Amino acid sequence: MFDDEFYIVSRKWFNQWKAYISFDYIAQTVKEEKKNEEELSLNKVMNSGALHPGPISNSHLILDFRDFYRDRNNEKCYTNFPIREDLVIDRDYILVSRGAWAYLKAKYGGLEVKRYSF
Repeated sequence: MFDDEFYIVSRKWFNQWKAYISFDYIAQTVKEEKKNEEELSLNKVMNSGALHPGPISNSHLILDFRDFYRDRNNEKCYTNFPIREDLVIDRDYILVSRGAWAYLKAKYGGLEVKRYSF
């Protein structure tokens, strides 16, 4: 059986999300400057100017459905979502844990693309 499962998230969507939540500002302030969360500027966090990222958009990573066999009896089967061969991890998509995916999916929705590791 599989040891771990991971979920694919579009790098483009992830970067939009990071801008929306002021990720870089928070990471720099808390991690690099070693400040407490209380020292964050709420104004900088809330007014990043970035647009809401919308639902997680992974559909552009998936092969056209006409180009492969789909298991129509099990629509959520991971084999129903093969990604394009020209994609590069970390450039075009990232892998997130089950917990991170559960949070992002509940908050933003979107196409689930699951992968397993042995």
